[in-house]
Amino acid sequence: MRTLLTLACLGLAIQPLAAQNPQNPLTAQTSAESGVIGTPAAVEANYSVTKAVPEDARRVRLNIHFDNKSTAIRPGTVRVIVRDPQGVACHESSVPFELKPGDGNIFSTDAVLQGDRDYTVDYTFTGRDGQSATGSFVWRTEPVNFFYAFTTPHRMTVALPDSSDKTLLDAEDGKLTVSWTYDNLDFYPYDSMREIKANWRIEIVPQLNGRPFGHSTWTRAMGWLPVLENRYERDGVSVLLEAAGGEKAGIIRVTACNSTDQPQQVRLPVVCPKNFKGYNPGWIDPTLPTDHLLAGWDAPADKVVVLGLGADAYPLDPVMNTQVNMEWTVAPGQTRTGWLIRPYDSYVRNGDVEKLRATDWAAEYEKAVGVWEELLARASRVIVPDQRVVNAYYAGLSDIFIMREPVGRGYIAIVPGTNGYRTGPNAFESSIATIALDQAGLHDEAESGYRVNWDLQTPEGDWTEPGGWGHLMWAGAGYKAWSLMEHFAHTRDTAFLKRRYPQLLANSRWQHEQRKKTKILQPDGTRPLTWGLMPRGMGDGGLRNDGSHYGIYYTHNIWPVYADSLAYRAALILDKTDDARELKRIYDEARGDLLTAMELGAVTDSAGNRYLTSIPGKATGTGSCWGLLASVYPTGLLPARDPLMENTMNHYKKRESPGGLPVHTGWMADGMWVAITLNDFGQVHLMRDEPDQANAYLYAVLNHATPFYSWCEERGQFPGAKQISGDLQHLWTPEAVVRFMRDMLVMEQDNVLHLGRGIARGWLGSGEEVGIERASTRFGDLSYRMRYDKKKGAIVGRIDFPTDGAPVQTVVHCLLPDGMKVVKCSAGVPLRDGSGFRIAAGRAAVDFVAKVK
Repeated sequence: MRTLLTLACLGLAIQPLAAQNPQNPLTAQTSAESGVIGTPAAVEANYSVTKAVPEDARRVRLNIHFDNKSTAIRPGTVRVIVRDPQGVACHESSVPFELKPGDGNIFSTDAVLQGDRDYTVDYTFTGRDGQSATGSFVWRTEPVNFFYAFTTPHRMTVALPDSSDKTLLDAEDGKLTVSWTYDNLDFYPYDSMREIKANWRIEIVPQLNGRPFGHSTWTRAMGWLPVLENRYERDGVSVLLEAAGGEKAGIIRVTACNSTDQPQQVRLPVVCPKNFKGYNPGWIDPTLPTDHLLAGWDAPADKVVVLGLGADAYPLDPVMNTQVNMEWTVAPGQTRTGWLIRPYDSYVRNGDVEKLRATDWAAEYEKAVGVWEELLARASRVIVPDQRVVNAYYAGLSDIFIMREPVGRGYIAIVPGTNGYRTGPNAFESSIATIALDQAGLHDEAESGYRVNWDLQTPEGDWTEPGGWGHLMWAGAGYKAWSLMEHFAHTRDTAFLKRRYPQLLANSRWQHEQRKKTKILQPDGTRPLTWGLMPRGMGDGGLRNDGSHYGIYYTHNIWPVYADSLAYRAALILDKTDDARELKRIYDEARGDLLTAMELGAVTDSAGNRYLTSIPGKATGTGSCWGLLASVYPTGLLPARDPLMENTMNHYKKRESPGGLPVHTGWMADGMWVAITLNDFGQVHLMRDEPDQANAYLYAVLNHATPFYSWCEERGQFPGAKQISGDLQHLWTPEAVVRFMRDMLVMEQDNVLHLGRGIARGWLGSGEEVGIERASTRFGDLSYRMRYDKKKGAIVGRIDFPTDGAPVQTVVHCLLPDGMKVVKCSAGVPLRDGSGFRIAAGRAAVDFVAKVK
């Protein structure tokens, strides 16, 4: 896995890209003698790291990528020096190197580093003419180190679960921006795509003795809570901003610490930019307090925007009338605390300023944190020895609830983002989130959050929400059917299935009628490649039909056929005999036509390999590969090792970013929709029992996150990428992480339960425990733990199978490094390849000892 470096860890927080690993236009040193290499930025460079093992960041290959902008070959020498935190060189390489025109020049050197620490990598290219160019980056030897995070700001949203009152926090070096809107989705039709974007903003640049701190780090509290920790440090003084979404306000706790022997002045300027709305009443009228801002415009004029509490003074700025300055004189060795409050609905006319001043904000803050801790404590507990991987799971779960809110008529909806995509729900992201919650054991929350999507169906049976975001996206019905049947499988709620079954039936009948529109012979009497498929519809996800978004796409046929198969399954479960016969005919016909379109519509690459693009028979202009692999997972329309789908997956994997992600998985032809790496590719690798590739994708995705475990929708390939699209905090990637991590630990396939199917080999090899507690499965709730006991030469563990239902055929995957295999097991039969063992009929509690060699 090749990885471009961007960020480095500092303690528990993460140093941002701009301060640590700036991108390097590589130009010569500025001495008069050396001048520049060619014209300015004639040579540009980036860097990447290949890890020998995804979970080991110490054995690495350092790669320097040179882009020679000139048309001439540029001979010279590349020198790379790696220095430890004390500045001592621990690795050096210097060799002749020739830069050919273009960006294909990669110099590589292998290094073995020690300990969890920051290493500085300095590199120099020196031309034969003596001119040189230099650059550097920092490599943190931790498996999850956020090296590929896109450019700042990085966003996290704080709120209570399922709340309309969201506060967006954008962190960048030395600065925090807080933004929000007073609107909510109750104002708009809940089935439409109409965004409500944050239109209020304050900017905070903490100062020490009159100057900005200039540097900051940011992370989540406890590593995973939707609670901000934003630290500023300089010259022995620190300021910590901790932000949570409370019941009545967004709450920021300000803690200033002075570890010097001199008094220090700390100031927190809180500014509504543009000097218009959000005015300080004390700036207008000297008899009024200066500790808060009022709206003035764009909201009721006396609405309280922010209020500062606990500072020594609130001095006015002579120019900015939309600013509150919180100021402390912090004595030597002293710690001071204050609060910055963003009320959701407070007004001067009601005497709310005094009520806000009298509130115990410490208690409100702890209450808000407690709500999240209590909620997520009810979810499955994942057990792996890499804490940052664990943090990713719970951060993703929390963001599902951050991106839920009321949408009217008593509904709660899941929205795809916190700002740009904070709009009426669609069937896609919200379906995956619903399944993730069911698998985590949060069944009531799963049902309540997707109820609005299930309910949105026309009397004719169209389930694609024709009045909303998902109109003409035929795949939406498949996502609805998937989450519906998963909810039934996990809850065994027959009443729920009976209530929803008529919708499954109506949808399949409607789809059957739509497919008749494409059953028209061509003038020569032959069938078109699209015979029997759903008619032309909207692609989305980067699917293209030359210059149009509309076409007949495989993705939007795979999912409708899956919906037909699930409707047929539901009819069998409910003993709807006549319906079952009808639904089987619909499914068999639709599946047959789709498979024929795949077989006849495959295209051929230059090596003679047949693969699929997004449109039958069309080799170019078809956009991304989104959804093609759904034919393997989760739909099972084709087996995991189907030759055509294997060729298709391998074709799109030919283009991987330096950070190890497939390229053109969404709208950006040269970028990545990071979520699809796990959602499509990673899940298929799990199905194919290819754990090393699956786990490599997990680490690659986590290292493209911000330190908040947040991802924009799509982005460029390189560190600090400025090419970003969609919402800065998009839902699909965190929910894909949650789903993938659950499946790598416990996964159902047909009637077999797989445990540990995608874990990193180093996790068991470490001797630490791997497992999950309170995992909801289609067979019932399950827990297990296992670890490698080096002294016994065995993997020892315990599985607590579901206490009700039939015995479960189970495969326990015992993935170890160094070629170690299971040769004997006390509770089952070793697999033929030694990668684990099989339990024929798991029930109750099973303790096992699996001998390995």
